[in-house]
Amino acid sequence: MKKTYLFLTGIALAIGLAGFSGEASANQEMYRLYNSNSGEHFYTANGAEKDNLRKAGWNYEGIGWIAPTNGEAVYRLYNANAGDHHYTLNKAEADHLVSQGWQAEGIGWYSDSKQGVALYRAYNPNAKAGTHNYTTNAAEQKVLLQAGWQDEGNAWYGVAQSIPQATQYTLTIQYQDTAGNQIKTTDTQQLSEGQDYTITAPAINGYTIQGAKEHRVNQVKKNYTIVFTYNKVSSKEATAEAEFLKLINQHRKNNGVARVSYDAALGRAGEIRLPELFINFSHTRPNGSLCYTAIEEAINAPWSSQYKTVGENIAMSTFNKDSSGKEIAEKFFEMWKASQGHNENMLEAAYTHIGFKIEIQNLNRGVKVEGITVFGGK
Repeated sequence: MKKTYLFLTGIALAIGLAGFSGEASANQEMYRLYNSNSGEHFYTANGAEKDNLRKAGWNYEGIGWIAPTNGEAVYRLYNANAGDHHYTLNKAEADHLVSQGWQAEGIGWYSDSKQGVALYRAYNPNAKAGTHNYTTNAAEQKVLLQAGWQDEGNAWYGVAQSIPQATQYTLTIQYQDTAGNQIKTTDTQQLSEGQDYTITAPAINGYTIQGAKEHRVNQVKKNYTIVFTYNKVSSKEATAEAEFLKLINQHRKNNGVARVSYDAALGRAGEIRLPELFINFSHTRPNGSLCYTAIEEAINAPWSSQYKTVGENIAMSTFNKDSSGKEIAEKFFEMWKASQGHNENMLEAAYTHIGFKIEIQNLNRGVKVEGITVFGGK
């Protein structure tokens, strides 16, 4: 079966806006939260709204800045189609977005008229949600610009007031095989007391993750250690993956199409999908969602944040138990080549990367093998 997805349908996340307190003399702590599924940062002065979002799975990242309770208004808007929020001082910009279908959610907070602390604004032209980031941290802004975000100057200003410093704790992330051997350098992450943090297991060449690929730490209050365990890929599977990459690139060369490269995230998406194909051999996943959502699980973000277009080829066949990885790759390649839709995917010029994976299931007189190619265009 063959499936190509060129467009992403946004899923709306409606978040109600609660107003400021009316105290003119007090300043407001602005809470910063992060949705690891959509890639959106969210900002609010409302503690109840913050707590509701945490219960819904958002990560609390602490106090972003201190806002005054009067001054120049910062408008908050919501795009129900993309599930994205936008914040701006510019009334004309806010009005324009409303004319384009965005929902006006009123005044989110105020900008300091004394211009105490600048909030930098950066734009990600490749993202569907979480398109803008706002931060007082010049180093964070610099990292985003180096990653391809666009500098949009100062968004607004916070009060020049010290943010309460939270106790810092260390999160240690270890990576091991099933025998307990270290297979990747240990990582550490500094977290603030009360912060939430979600960590996703990275793809490691030659291994597949065993068990949960994601861990979440809620309301940090001590040092933590997380261990991800991986299974080593069999030599037959590794041979099949390498051979298929050779076959598809020769096929593309013969047809005047640029080669594709292996992409670890697409490979991880394939690993997620393979067990599902034994349950439901379809581009619809057992939970009813479409296949491209496996890519979003693999990258922990909307697929459109990394790829312009994505697609999937799947196949199933039986083999002798002594069939080599090379023979398995050749069989799947020929099956897809003989099918017009699958062949179009293999020759699609818009695809620049693939992840090819197989999973073997033993039978009484042979083996059943599921094969998948996940395509992505960058």
